[in-house]
Amino acid sequence: MNEEEALATIVGRTVALFPMEVSDLLVKNGVVVNSNNLDTSALVDGVFAGLFGSEGFRNDFSKLVESNVEFI
Repeated sequence: MNEEEALATIVGRTVALFPMEVSDLLVKNGVVVNSNNLDTSALVDGVFAGLFGSEGFRNDFSKLVESNVEFI
C-alpha cells in the first residue's frame, strides 16, 4: 500500500467510525461551516480539504487518529 492509499484508508475509516467527531473538527477549524448534515462522501471531501488547507484541522485530526489507532 502506498502513502496515498494509506491516507485514503485512514480518512475513510476515521470518518466511518467517528463522523460526529470529524464533523466537529471541521467546524471548529473553519473548514466547513455546517457539517452536521453532510453525508459520508462530503465529510471525506471536507477532511481532505482540511488536511491540505488547515494546520489546525490537520493537528486535531491527527490527534483523533492517534487516540483511536486501535480501532482504525
